[in-house]
Amino acid sequence: MWVPGEVPGQARRIRVGYLHTLAVDGHLWLGLSKGIYRKYGLDFDLTRFTTGIALSQAIAGGSIDVGIMGAVISNFPSRGIGRVFLLNNVEHATAVIFTQENSGIAKVSDLRGKRLSTTRGTTADVLLFVALKKAGVDYKDVQVVNMDMPSAVGAFLTGAVEAVSTWWPFDLQIRRTRPGARRIAQAGDYFPEAAIVGGWVASNRFYEENRFLLLQIARAWLEVNNLLLNDAGNSLRAIHEVAYPELSFEDLRDGYTKIKYFQNGQWAQMYRSGQAARWIENVERVFIGLGAFADFVPAERFFDRRIFLEAFEAYAKGRGGP
Repeated sequence: MWVPGEVPGQARRIRVGYLHTLAVDGHLWLGLSKGIYRKYGLDFDLTRFTTGIALSQAIAGGSIDVGIMGAVISNFPSRGIGRVFLLNNVEHATAVIFTQENSGIAKVSDLRGKRLSTTRGTTADVLLFVALKKAGVDYKDVQVVNMDMPSAVGAFLTGAVEAVSTWWPFDLQIRRTRPGARRIAQAGDYFPEAAIVGGWVASNRFYEENRFLLLQIARAWLEVNNLLLNDAGNSLRAIHEVAYPELSFEDLRDGYTKIKYFQNGQWAQMYRSGQAARWIENVERVFIGLGAFADFVPAERFFDRRIFLEAFEAYAKGRGGP
């Protein structure tokens, strides 16, 4: 059997920032609830953020060592702020665009000239850009109102805007409060072109000085991922109890169905083949289209796939194969 790496003495405390949505923090809470990260000598000092942008700024400022985020892993790290070292999943249908029931907006192309709220630079904004492009509409031809996501959803629910691009679990609030709202697009409609991957980013300093701890995170993550995929029911119940008590278990399970998860061996193949890097680069190109930055940077410069692959090789040997 593969024996997890030992960290002598007391567990190492790591300042971890995260977003509270299942695609981002599911692996985190499952591993914490089962004591898996602790087994690998890791003790997380957690800080919750509402956007990957704010989390990335905290990483840049030095107050966070490791951040777990969504589409923003294709943004700040490409500009030299942090290094991506671990991916969680693909946000297949977590992002969604709703329109008001009586707005006359029945399809994406009808958004031209309309007011839509979202949080710029996030997974929801990536969906909006891709959906508009596919529909032949320039992003600039939509009146995009930039707000934090709770405010963006609130603006939609009060009728202040005609549409909203959001993500789970905010869509649950919309469906319950405005059952007549139209869902005109979701991220899964554009898979795999708009595959939005999320994952773990280390600050530059932490990456340079603590590679062993990043390996330990990856080793623990492999165990967590195996548990999540092969015992989903009990895993989701554990996540629900520790992190999402405000939702029903059925709501959490609904969120799980909107995410594409992969077995550890599948991830290893995608890391080796370059597929994982291509997904990161696809979203990077969307950020360039949104004007977040100008120059494309190959993912190999800010995505260290070696950490996961080293951890996986040890994991596979210990289990007798992938």
